[in-house]
Amino acid sequence: HSLPGPTQLIVNISDFLRNPSQGGAMVAAVVMSVVIFKYLKRTNDKVRRFYDKNILKVPIIGDVIQKSTLSKIAMIQGNLAAAGVSVIEALDIISNTITNTMYTDAFKIVREGVSSGNQLSALYASCPIFPPTFYQMLAVGEETGKMDEMFEATAQYYEEEFDMSVEHLTEALEPIMIVGMGLTVGFIIVAMYMPIFQMGKMVG
Repeated sequence: HSLPGPTQLIVNISDFLRNPSQGGAMVAAVVMSVVIFKYLKRTNDKVRRFYDKNILKVPIIGDVIQKSTLSKIAMIQGNLAAAGVSVIEALDIISNTITNTMYTDAFKIVREGVSSGNQLSALYASCPIFPPTFYQMLAVGEETGKMDEMFEATAQYYEEEFDMSVEHLTEALEPIMIVGMGLTVGFIIVAMYMPIFQMGKMVG
């Protein structure tokens, strides 16, 4: 008699993974794909822009990246403003520390606007990648003349938002991982015991 379907599936998967020409080739292909993608992301501008644009659209993960980046921007700009560094120099420094091209492109627009004498908050508002809360808080700093304090408050606000986003990501992943592991373990247990039950029926 042939093995039950689930048991046969486990055996086939095991044979596939242990076979160097099958499982080994699949692992090698996955590793090579990751290496090639990382290389293209580092060297090809179109690939990097495609990744940077779409990673921000991924639910929860994009939110985590955005909050982290905004907190970093406000923190650095606040520290540089407190140290007496000019706005243009500060923007150049921040642009070199941010890796996502969507933000570096926005900083080019902001820098050009600052050079023309426009308000910083208005320039941030002109770039869709910056949320209203970010530039509205900066506008308050411009009105009160306490930009370094407002940058610090903005950094703290987005740091707290980042912590909440990470917590939401963890909460979303936990049940998925638990259910996935439960289904996998349950399937393996069923596959292991089905031949025993089948033999019991035949003996009976």
